[in-house]
Amino acid sequence: MSNRTTPFAAKNWRRFCPPTRWWQRVTAATLKADLVAGLTGAIVVLPQGVAFAAIAGMPPIYGLYTGMVPAIVAALLGSSWHLVSGPTTAASIVLYSLLSFHAEPGTATYVGSPQKAPTAIDLLP
Repeated sequence: MSNRTTPFAAKNWRRFCPPTRWWQRVTAATLKADLVAGLTGAIVVLPQGVAFAAIAGMPPIYGLYTGMVPAIVAALLGSSWHLVSGPTTAASIVLYSLLSFHAEPGTATYVGSPQKAPTAIDLLP
């Protein structure tokens, strides 16, 4: 048995772990620029996420989650240098308009109702 990794196995690994494809291009300058961009994005997105959660009738902490979790997942698994993730006004308004028929916004029933919300398939005639 050989302990050497075959080219096929190496390519397969890189397909499932995108940072292995671009990590060698990271320099001190690009890392500094990424950190500044990340901090700037956090300054904008986190308060915006809290506001969007309020628009959707959800607890403010949900806005923090929607600002942080997609960004972390995208940073670890994404390979696009132009990726945009996080909460949006349109999604907040649609969520509010769909769920407010099922429960009073801000209540435990309302917060738990996204699992019961109709999907796009359910809304088709």
